[in-house]
Amino acid sequence: MIRSYFAKTVRLIWTHGKLWLICSIALRIILAFSPLATIWIMKEMVNEVTAIALDQTDDYQPLLWLLAGLFSVTLVTNALETVLRVLNAHTEQRLEYHLEHMVAKKAASVPLSYFDDPEFYNHHHRIRAEAMGERFLDPLERVLDLGKNLITLISFAVFLFSIHWGLAVMSLLAVIPLLIVQIKFGMSEYYLARLQTPEIREAAYISSILNERDSSKEVRLFQLKDFLLGRWSRLFLKNMKEVLRLLHRREKALILSGIFTSSMYIGCLGLVVSLLRASALMVGDFVAIAQAVQNTQQLLSQMTFNLAHIVNRCLYIADLFDFLEYEDKTIPQLTGKAEFPTKLQSGITFDRVSFCYPKMERNVIDEVSFTIKRGERIAIVGDNGSGKTTLVKCLMGLYPIHSGNILFDNQSIRELDISDLQRNITVIFQDFIRYNFTAGENITIGRVTQEVNPAQMRQVAVETGADTFIRRLPSGYDTILGRTLQDGEDLSGGQWQKVALARALYRRGEIFILDEPTAALDPQAELEVFQQFDALTQNKTAIFISHRMAAARMADRIFVMKQGQLIEVGHHDELMDANGEYSRMYRMQAKWFA
Repeated sequence: MIRSYFAKTVRLIWTHGKLWLICSIALRIILAFSPLATIWIMKEMVNEVTAIALDQTDDYQPLLWLLAGLFSVTLVTNALETVLRVLNAHTEQRLEYHLEHMVAKKAASVPLSYFDDPEFYNHHHRIRAEAMGERFLDPLERVLDLGKNLITLISFAVFLFSIHWGLAVMSLLAVIPLLIVQIKFGMSEYYLARLQTPEIREAAYISSILNERDSSKEVRLFQLKDFLLGRWSRLFLKNMKEVLRLLHRREKALILSGIFTSSMYIGCLGLVVSLLRASALMVGDFVAIAQAVQNTQQLLSQMTFNLAHIVNRCLYIADLFDFLEYEDKTIPQLTGKAEFPTKLQSGITFDRVSFCYPKMERNVIDEVSFTIKRGERIAIVGDNGSGKTTLVKCLMGLYPIHSGNILFDNQSIRELDISDLQRNITVIFQDFIRYNFTAGENITIGRVTQEVNPAQMRQVAVETGADTFIRRLPSGYDTILGRTLQDGEDLSGGQWQKVALARALYRRGEIFILDEPTAALDPQAELEVFQQFDALTQNKTAIFISHRMAAARMADRIFVMKQGQLIEVGHHDELMDANGEYSRMYRMQAKWFA
């Protein structure tokens, strides 16, 4: 499995970092011989200095050449390592861009119902928790470093074996416990991070409430500071204790493995001393052997750390590719290619439509059937949780229906190109986005695939009443709205509603949907928005959703939803005469405004 994901990593890096890969291999091959060259030069220098000190020679020229050689090796090594770091930084940034793009594209392309699954959310949060470019490139860097270290290790092993086979064997044995510890705890760290993801997300969410502007008023008004800090502290400290507990276990294991490694090193030095006493080894040879043994063990320790790190990072890469390739087989996919009708003729038909959220058994929409004629205006009303918004999201193709069918002029939604369907729908949601862009961009963003038409932008702003206050802004339509990113202008709730309505009109969809976007307004302001919507959608197929029954009187027909089912259909007067659910809801609200 890891090998498969690693192959995908190499292919992606080859696509976006071919030069880096070629240069990294070449530079590391050169750097692999630097340690042995340094040790050999140091050996010869010590021997030369010893000979001069013992008056065995008075020729300083070999020593000067050796110093020049050491200087050259050091200079070249430092230069190549600098080039390598720069190449790594450039490649990490390019990969960061491409991976962020891939993850964002995936998140923006999956069915909306995926975001109702906490596991999908946790998965998404987990892979975006750290810099993706660095984490993605790191395993391949470590593999290349392993290759470089292996070349260096072989050169050291040959050198030590030429002195005594025991030096090479003890140096290799010393690293085995360290390898086991690093791999075991590397995997444990990954699985702990995976287990902690929901709590990390909750802690981050609470932190955002404490730190962000939108929530600051309520935090102060309700005196939530101590409550939220306490909850955040409990989550943070719990996670911290688990991380530190694992760290302490790892460090204890590393101490034990370090004792074994040190004993092997002492054994190597003892063997070198015995060889020094038994043969004519020079002082420089002794120094070179001791340094080679030490470097070999350090090199092996570094290689075991890299191996463990590769395993850990490959688990992250597997997680990343699992996300990019994730597909919930239980959720139907809308993959049709047919074009949406240029102009609706017969209208929209729901035929026994049912829908339930992922990993839920109860239908949120349960066998709902109705027909909306072309040019008809429909109001959908019902209590919270009755399925009103979910029904509309099914109509828009945001939620793939589980059974039944939705027809547009007798064309099944399953056969339609979902992008073409959504291009023909204009909608204002209850939580519509207030973009921290210019006023003009907030209007034209509803049709970003086409070139901006300034005349049409101003026309829809005039029609919705937004032009009146936009013209009074410091830079008119070029004024930044909101203060999230820049020091822009704040608008009132009612003004934002008009901007959103202008955005919807600029889109020019075949079907207009107003999904409770006025919930935060007072009844009078809400009624004004609905009246404006009513005037702007004359002779158009329109659907509006509201908790307030008074706005529903403007509709040609009213659909009453309850517990996912359509229980009443009719005009206001008909439903009042029927004395059913709609009548009960209307009278209950009317008494508050009598």
